[in-house]
Amino acid sequence: MLTTLIFDLDLTLLDSLSPCVRGVNKLAAHFGLPEVKEDVVLKNISLTTEAFWETVFGRLDKEWYPYFLTDILPGVNEETECYPDALELLDYAKSRQFLLGVATNRENPWLDIASFGVAPYFDTVVGPGGTVRAKPEPDIIQEVLKHLNVSPSSAVFTGDSRSDMAAARAAGVRAVGLAQGGLSPDELFKAGATWVMKDLTEVREFLEKDPV
Repeated sequence: MLTTLIFDLDLTLLDSLSPCVRGVNKLAAHFGLPEVKEDVVLKNISLTTEAFWETVFGRLDKEWYPYFLTDILPGVNEETECYPDALELLDYAKSRQFLLGVATNRENPWLDIASFGVAPYFDTVVGPGGTVRAKPEPDIIQEVLKHLNVSPSSAVFTGDSRSDMAAARAAGVRAVGLAQGGLSPDELFKAGATWVMKDLTEVREFLEKDPV
């Protein structure tokens, strides 16, 4: 029986691409780094901050962190909004008494979702840290399951990236791949998606049919 819905954040619940592009290029301009195009941000947005910098800039520098935390991250979060159909889906899921969790590669996810006004929806929120490895490892999803005391067979994870699908598959959780994150349906299926859907409106319609 399906009891639990787990979600990624960026490009799943959060329409964060444009704010992230502006934020990373503000960092680049401040430290004399090359401009980063939107397609590069889209390809790597699911990475942790360190991994993102290493991938797009070829290195990372500890001097970037204070500037990122004080001058970039607040603005990115202020500009980021939930997709309208995300709030509709979360309202529906709460009305059906699903347990709700977030499994994200953001390092401080409770603070982030609080700033977006959606923290009250969630029973647990997990990001990487300590011994909990970032996606595509299964650790974050496994921690959500542990916090909620549910089995993998009782949960469905929704995300948009290859790392999301790989983490769900490794955790033994069925996954909905969202095509709104830039990957094609074929790419999402190859990455491990059980189902592929256009957006969260389709996820709600899917749940209303009680298919799992």
